[in-house]
Amino acid sequence: TLLSYFTDLPRGNVRIGAAGKIMHGADVANVIDAGCDFALIGRAGILHHDFPNRVLRDPGFRSPSPPVSAEHLEQQGLGPIFVDYLRGWPGFVGEDV
Repeated sequence: TLLSYFTDLPRGNVRIGAAGKIMHGADVANVIDAGCDFALIGRAGILHHDFPNRVLRDPGFRSPSPPVSAEHLEQQGLGPIFVDYLRGWPGFVGEDV
């Protein structure tokens, strides 16, 4: 895999992580199984502020796919300015979701 070009290198004390479309506990496991030391989450953490804890409790946990409602984002602790910013991300915030 493309990732193996990096994980197979002698890295000494250098740690490596991967990011991108990590929305499910299985995605996290796949990154670790591929030889990474950690998984970086973005959207999953925005959509569920406690995504890492949920995955620890339930490895099958899946963060919801966008679009989500502004109300859902506010329930995750996002402020109105950030929610408004996310409205600019195509397909991320749906007003009637």
